[in-house]
Amino acid sequence: DIVAFAGVKPGQKVAEFAPGGGYYTRILAKTVGPNGHIYAIYVASQGDKAAKGANAVAAANANVSVVPLNGITFALPEKVDVVWITDNYHDFPNPSYGALDMPAFDKAIFDVLKPGGVLLIEDYQTVPGAGATQTSTLHRIEESLVKSQVTGAGFKLDGESPVLHNPSDDHTLKIFDPSIRGQVDQYVLRFRKPR
Repeated sequence: DIVAFAGVKPGQKVAEFAPGGGYYTRILAKTVGPNGHIYAIYVASQGDKAAKGANAVAAANANVSVVPLNGITFALPEKVDVVWITDNYHDFPNPSYGALDMPAFDKAIFDVLKPGGVLLIEDYQTVPGAGATQTSTLHRIEESLVKSQVTGAGFKLDGESPVLHNPSDDHTLKIFDPSIRGQVDQYVLRFRKPR
């Protein structure tokens, strides 16, 4: 459902940020096929463990390249059709991810996308008014803040999917809490770079 919502198609180029264990990397590699390409961009400040999952997927898939993210700098050989960030946008402002300047990061993403390209963000909802104050504690970030930051970089909000919404999550627990893990309320946002 998430891949379909993002509109990923065979032959496309996708930049996936913070791929973790490579769950979506595998799916995206299969979706874009041999004529497409996935750039799995890991956070270099987190060391070798951050690239482990991406490296494993790249070893089994010729259409996957592993690229380091140093601050907001990443080097891709071409512009991409889709930028993919799932459950990690909230991490980038945190010290362990380099305490990125989010407006500058969002602008770097804007610049690497082709005109008409898509930025997909899936992340964990928090209580109204919390903004980014719980990104390092509960690992949640307010949807309205994400929308504001990303549209501030020039993107247009192009769609929202309720597929991962869970109204029984009251947004007060850490996402890893056993009582809510795997059932955390998430929003899925599709932004588009104007043509």
